[in-house]
Amino acid sequence: MSRVVILSLASLSDDDKEDVALPAEVKSELGSAVERVIISTRHATTVELPDDAGMTRRQAESVGRSGHSGLSAVVVKVATMNGPNITRRIPFIGRFAQHTIDLVPDDVPDWLTWAAAHVDLAEASRFAFSRTRAYQVWGRLWTQRFGAWRPVELEITEHRSNDYAKQFELITGEPSLLQIGGPELPACFVSLPTGHVKVLLTPGLNAQADDYPLNIVVSRVSEGPRNALLSLLAMDEMVQAPRLAEELTNGFDWNSVRDDPLIGCALAHAAIRLRARDRFTLADAVGLFQSARGSADAAILLANRELADSPSDLSRVLRLLDVGIGRALPVLAQSLTVASNALDVLRRHESQIDQRMLVALTEKSRMYLRARANAGPFLSFYGPTPVTARERSETAPASSTVQAPVAARTVGAALAAIATGFKPVAATSLIDTAKTAS
Repeated sequence: MSRVVILSLASLSDDDKEDVALPAEVKSELGSAVERVIISTRHATTVELPDDAGMTRRQAESVGRSGHSGLSAVVVKVATMNGPNITRRIPFIGRFAQHTIDLVPDDVPDWLTWAAAHVDLAEASRFAFSRTRAYQVWGRLWTQRFGAWRPVELEITEHRSNDYAKQFELITGEPSLLQIGGPELPACFVSLPTGHVKVLLTPGLNAQADDYPLNIVVSRVSEGPRNALLSLLAMDEMVQAPRLAEELTNGFDWNSVRDDPLIGCALAHAAIRLRARDRFTLADAVGLFQSARGSADAAILLANRELADSPSDLSRVLRLLDVGIGRALPVLAQSLTVASNALDVLRRHESQIDQRMLVALTEKSRMYLRARANAGPFLSFYGPTPVTARERSETAPASSTVQAPVAARTVGAALAAIATGFKPVAATSLIDTAKTAS
C-alpha cells in the first residue's frame, strides 16, 4: 500500500494574484530521495509514497520499527531562489498527511513578505547593511540611445527600507540595465524587463566573506502567476518540473501571451530545456519574434529554433544572433546561454557565414558568460560598463558621483538629461549608512 502527502505553500501576502512556485524534494526520514516536485501557493501538490520508501526492512528494524510498519513521516526540503533550503518534517496520521509550508516570519513587514521565496528573512539571517560591505550602495540606469548604452535618470516611483532590506520600484519603457555599485562593491548590472519593476536589495548571507555582499532581486509588479514561470526558469530544478511539463503538453496557446512577449520567451526557453520542440515550433518562434517587435530574447530564440530545423540560410541565423547579443543584450539570463550554444553550432559551418561577425559575437557571449552574476531569471553581470563585462574578481569597486538619497524623479528631469548631450548622469544613493564594526 502507499501513503499520500499533500503539499502547498502559504501565501506570501494578501495579494491573491501573486503566485509562487518552488521546487521541493520529498525524502524519507533516513534521507533517501523519494520524489522531486513543484509546490505552489495556488495549487496543492499530491505525492504518493510507497511504504518504507527508500528504506529496507533491516533499516526499518534498526530505527525501532517493524519492517512492515511503513513511513511515519517524510522530510520536505524546499529550495528558495536566492536563500537557503527550507526543511520541514511532516508526520503521517494513518496513511495521509497534509502540510502548508509558511516561508514568512511573523515579524516581517508587509511590504517585504513577497521576498520570502527569494531570500532568507529569518531573524538569524538579517544582517544590517551598516555591518557589511554593502553599507553604501548607489544605482544608475542605462538605456540604449543611437546604438550605444547611455546613463539616464533613475526615476524611483516608490521605496521602502529598514536596517536589512531596501526595496524600490521603477517603470521602464524600453530595454534597460540597472547598475548597482558602492565603495566596497564591484559594479553589477541587471537587465530589466520593460514595465513596472520592483527591486530588492539585502545583505548576502556571506556578507562578511569574499562572496558578493548583496542580494539583488528583480521582480515584475502585479504579474501574478506569470512571475512563477520566470522564477522557475532561473532554477535548475525547473527541468524536473512536472507542472511545467504538463502545461506545455496540454495544448499551450501561444496567442495568450502575445500581450506579454517576455513570458512568451520564458515559455520558449522552458520548451527548449524540456526538449519539447513540438510545443515551440518554428512558426511559434516567428510569431513570437514578430509580436515582440525586435526583442533580443525573441531574436535569439528564433535563431535557435531555425538551427534546430537545419536551415539553409545560416547567415540569417547569424544576423538574428547579432540582433540578440551584438546590437543589444537580452533580458533573460537563459537567452545568453542559448545564444552561446547556437554560436557553437555555427562555428562548425564558419566557411558559410561572415567569420568576422561570428568571432565578434562568440567573444562577446563568452565575455558575458564569464562575468555572470546571480540575479534570478534576468541577465546580470559584473563589470565597469555595460560593454566591458568582467569576472567579479577582476571588477574593482568603483566610486561614483552620487545624488541625494533616493526620491521620486520627474520625467522632465530624465528628458533634460538626454537633451544635454548625454553628459554624465550622477548615480542615485540607494543605501547610505555609516559603516560599523562587525
